[in-house]
Amino acid sequence: MSGTASHEFLNPMAKGKAFSLSDDEIKQDYLAQKPLPWRKKVHKFDPEFFKCDNKIVKFNHSQLGDFRALVSFSHTIVSDSNTWKHLNLLTILCFITMAVVYFSQSYRSVNDSSNVSSRIQTLISFVFASYISLVISRWDRIRNTTLGQQWGSLENLVFAAIKIVRKRTKVRTSQIEASLASSADRCQSEEQVAEIRRLNEALEQLADEEHLLVNRIIRYARLSMILTFRAAQSSDDFALLEELKLLSADEERWLRAAAIGTRPLMVVSWISEYFEELLPSKGCEVNDVAMSLIASNTLSLRGGIGATLGCIGSQLPYAYVHVITWTIQILLCALSVETGVVLSVYLYMDENGAGNYSPANDDTWPERPYVWYLNNFLQVTAGNVIYALFVEGMLAICEKLSNPMGHNEMCFSDRLFDTFLFNNCRALYAGSRGFDKVDAGDVDKPSPRKTVA
Repeated sequence: MSGTASHEFLNPMAKGKAFSLSDDEIKQDYLAQKPLPWRKKVHKFDPEFFKCDNKIVKFNHSQLGDFRALVSFSHTIVSDSNTWKHLNLLTILCFITMAVVYFSQSYRSVNDSSNVSSRIQTLISFVFASYISLVISRWDRIRNTTLGQQWGSLENLVFAAIKIVRKRTKVRTSQIEASLASSADRCQSEEQVAEIRRLNEALEQLADEEHLLVNRIIRYARLSMILTFRAAQSSDDFALLEELKLLSADEERWLRAAAIGTRPLMVVSWISEYFEELLPSKGCEVNDVAMSLIASNTLSLRGGIGATLGCIGSQLPYAYVHVITWTIQILLCALSVETGVVLSVYLYMDENGAGNYSPANDDTWPERPYVWYLNNFLQVTAGNVIYALFVEGMLAICEKLSNPMGHNEMCFSDRLFDTFLFNNCRALYAGSRGFDKVDAGDVDKPSPRKTVA
């Protein structure tokens, strides 16, 4: 048995081994990433949706431009039950007003009075636009700033752990390989053969330890993300964590004992303890710069969690939200009363004629007066209904966007976030374990310079 042959045959981590891997082996053994847990849902009138746990992840924006926005129903303000409940109440108010005006014959004085709703519309237009802008900005801040800070810190910590663990593995592997090569060169007795086997078992054990250490920090990262979602939802549900097998029995017991909003912070301490346990081991020495980066990302993780939960938990001032909602409700009631008055006036005129009354802007009456009554009524009614539907729908949307990590269909999917985070971490790990990248052939060679005549 030659030394070189025995060394490469017995060492499962031999240099260049990854060159012979197939595409499936790279995907399954090295990357081991998960497929995205979303499904495509095609509607006849609505755009295509990609959903995960009944939450909209993506949609085909271009299809809304094909006039589908006019006929779309699913997940819109038109399909919101609370909006239609409010509109039903406004409709009842409209018919009550119509009956009162019609039977009291007060249609002339009311119909000729100034339009109260136009004044309120002018007042609410600026304030309501500012409120919508605040809600959208808050949603964007949670997604890209606070939650993005947490996500970035988690990936940085995982990447730092991978580099430290890989360095530890390489140092110990080189020591074992030196002993293995020496033993293989003088492989004569049974004791020497046993020593070779023991060294190969040590290599395999070292590879298993590396996988365990990397999987542990990735598990902590995923656990931190999902627990942040649960804290934002004020939910004690551990079903997803149990399904993904992210908790040991002792960890679950400690987490359940803690308050819901503090559970992600407990995982931050676990991550800190992970590095404190890892760094003293032989071959894991790092410089002060790396230690500073680990500490800063750990603090950034804690800050991202606190900022996310603080932003969600801190609502807009009650007086501000109340005055906007109150003014909108007053406006919708005024529009409902106006519609009822117009209906009663035009109904009375259609039955009894206009008398000495003439429309302000129509000098020439149509041959059939009821056409004029009907046109004006439909114009006023359609405008008021569309306006009421718009403001009611925007209020409902703002309410759903107030907590982007909640349970409704517009919120972020914790399962999808977990999958993205897991796949990113696996890519970081696979990139550090892959083929020998020292000699990449002509890929890394600079292109020849062009000579200028």
